[in-house]
Amino acid sequence: MGKGFVYVMINPSIPKILDMVQVGKTERSPDERAQELSAATGVPTAFILAFTIITSNTATKQQ
Repeated sequence: MGKGFVYVMINPSIPKILDMVQVGKTERSPDERAQELSAATGVPTAFILAFTIITSNTATKQQ
């Protein structure tokens, strides 16, 4: 994967005590990816985009 976005998403349904976030990469819009994750995972509330960065190399930036 090359140019695209690296993102961090949170979900209000996941208790803060677990300190869990969704970190990922996409060549599409991060907002589009948030909608996709919210629909596919079965969590009761939608994911919220907390951070995003445009990069020329998503594979190395996500690590």
